[in-house]
This record gives sequence, C-alpha cells and structure tokens, in this order.
Amino acid sequence: MHRQNKALIHTASAIMIAAITHGGNAFSADWRYHVTTDTFDNVEIRTATLPGDGNSSAMLRIVMRSDGANLAGLTGARFDCFPQCDVRIKFDDATPEVFTASSTRMVSYTISINDFHGLMRKASHAKTMIVRAQTHDGKQDLRFIFHGPIEPEAWDRAKTDQAASATCQANAVKEDYSACMARQASKGR
Repeated sequence: MHRQNKALIHTASAIMIAAITHGGNAFSADWRYHVTTDTFDNVEIRTATLPGDGNSSAMLRIVMRSDGANLAGLTGARFDCFPQCDVRIKFDDATPEVFTASSTRMVSYTISINDFHGLMRKASHAKTMIVRAQTHDGKQDLRFIFHGPIEPEAWDRAKTDQAASATCQANAVKEDYSACMARQASKGR
C-alpha cells in the first residue's frame, strides 16, 4: 500500500477514534471488525459493525476508507428512503435530531446517514442511540447501546485473523482447519 494511503488510514482512524472515544462512552467491544482492500483502487477498508439492541436484524455499520470516503449505514427495516429521507436520531435523553439519509432503492433494507462526521460526533457522547426511520409499513425505531471506547487495535487483529483464516482455508486439504487456526494464533503471541 502506498505511503499516502497509509497516512490517510491513520489520519481517518485517528479522527474517528478521537470523535468516538471523546467522553469515553461510545462504541464497545460488541463491535465486529473487518478489514479488506479494494485492489482496483488500492484502498484499505476498515469496517466496524454493531448489532442493534432487541432487534436481531438491526445493524449499525461504520466504514472507514483510506481514501476518506467514510460511511455510516443502518440495516434492520424496510426503509422508505429513496433517494433521500430524514431520520430522527435520539442520543440518550436528548431531543431527537434530524439527519438526512439516502438509499439507492425505493424500498431498501439499508440506508446511509449522509453526515458521517456529525453522527460520529454526537455518538461519541452517547450511551444509547435510537434511530426512527420511515419504513414501508410506517415508522420503526432501531436502538443501539454503546458500552466503551472503540479498540483501534481491533482492526489490526481482524486483519491478522483474516490472513490466518485465508492461509488455513488454502491448506484445508492438508490439515484440520481448527488445528491450523490454533497454530496461527500461537504464532501471533
């Protein structure tokens, strides 16, 4: 990866981590981390996904790209948000605020919050976030609970784990996948 792209990742990650961990409330170990590379554009993509509270299909997905094209997306309802809509977001007990969201379909299961940095700034001080969005069937609330600061090392661990998994999958014919993963994990310690 080019030096410039690495610098962008560190800068974007630092901005996000500073915004998210300010006050020590938002984002926790409940997040699932994933790292991929868009080899066509040579862009590293770091994703953190948080399941919703009480709604098994609700997810908040934060995407940090080394080229700065960051994204906050929501899934979990049949959103009526084409091409744009307003969603109301309540952080803790504060008055709900309006954010503009967008979608690429008339009825979509995923919407993107357009003001990424504004959402991250507000979430950084919150313990809960409730999103009320217009759905195909009316309105629906999606609730998310934040427990603690994001772990910046989690993306690095995810990248290492993904590489180990790929190695073990490639060698699955030669050895047991579980034994391979255990061996790969012991190498990383």
